[in-house]
Amino acid sequence: MRALTMTLVLSAFGASAVAAQLPSASAATLDRGQDATATGGGFAAIASNPAGLALASSPGFSMTLPSVSARAGIGPVGLGDLNEWEGRLLPDMVKDDWLTRIANAGGQSGGGGLDMTALALTIGNFGLQVSARSAGLVALSDDAAELFLYGNAGRSGTAGDFDLASSMIEGFAVATTALAFGTTVTDGMHVGVTAKYSVGLGLATARNVNSFVTGDPLAVQLDFPVLYPDFDSYSWDQSSGFGMDVGAIFEGDPLIVGVTIENLFNTFAWDLTGYSYVAGQAFFNEADSDSDFSEFPLSAAPAQVRDYFEGIAEELGLATRVEVGASMEAAQALRVFANLQKSLGDGMDFDPDFYGGVGAEWTGVSVLHLRAHGAVITDGYQLGGGASLVLGPVHLSSGATLRSESSNDSLLATFALSFGSH
Repeated sequence: MRALTMTLVLSAFGASAVAAQLPSASAATLDRGQDATATGGGFAAIASNPAGLALASSPGFSMTLPSVSARAGIGPVGLGDLNEWEGRLLPDMVKDDWLTRIANAGGQSGGGGLDMTALALTIGNFGLQVSARSAGLVALSDDAAELFLYGNAGRSGTAGDFDLASSMIEGFAVATTALAFGTTVTDGMHVGVTAKYSVGLGLATARNVNSFVTGDPLAVQLDFPVLYPDFDSYSWDQSSGFGMDVGAIFEGDPLIVGVTIENLFNTFAWDLTGYSYVAGQAFFNEADSDSDFSEFPLSAAPAQVRDYFEGIAEELGLATRVEVGASMEAAQALRVFANLQKSLGDGMDFDPDFYGGVGAEWTGVSVLHLRAHGAVITDGYQLGGGASLVLGPVHLSSGATLRSESSNDSLLATFALSFGSH
């Protein structure tokens, strides 16, 4: 239970494939669809494109107070479905509908993320940001969902065979301190670099290896190993590494184009010293039963167990990501944006593997700036927007985004109080 609780906690606060470990501290950037690659001045440039620190439009000083962005979702059977039948017995017609939707989606999943920025500050061409990102995923195969709804009799009413397949629980959290600098090379061309130091705050995972239920003969096998940090012997800064982002912005008339390579290199890797594991194994049939749910230090595990978990940890690194963006003044007080992003490898699950979108910002009222965006992402789409209340140098910003993927829909909400930029 301790191992399962740790895994669930990390996944709950954590989804959807790889992206940079440094979240945007700018609510405006999120509302426009992650686009500050071509126009981001102020503290938005630190995570999006450090070359933006050299733009003439970038404020000499900007800062955001602690800001938070959170996302959560579950599907294809969503929270609305669960709330509708809360406290009532599910009829077979509803169960069949749910299972059909789950099978068509390849399983039932839920995920979430939490981005927190303690400080984002720029002075002149320099920027400093301290942030943390966490993400997580819980997934059930369609067979596991059928077992949950019907028991081992299944839809047919007679004992059958079930495979837990890709069922899993996973969560992780990383904190990053970044120092950015931007400079002008020639008129209209700016370059920048962001140096980063990242610390792995924790990793927990439980993945099905070979779990199944058979109907004839009746037998159950559970093989679901769990890895989690034992905080009695775990050091919070033992998993760490350095990374670098580089960027450039080309100012034309009327088009501005920006390019960013996040994690041009990154040495971050998980160190599993001080981690514990539970074998998560059980077997029983009509004649026999056995189980192993004891906790052990990973250092005392058999070599094949250590190799298994170290292989998972190696998968969960920080991949290189390329972003290309453009912006232009479409009309008075109206600026439009376009942005393409693509990860070049596998790693921790923070953001969609691919993102291609457009956005706009209207500043026709000096005290109220409005933004909106739409995008195609890996296995789905994203729509969102927000606003900023501008009171001189003070900006109060908020926004929301709906992210719809093949497995589930999730809602992202953000709020920030900032100075000099938003």
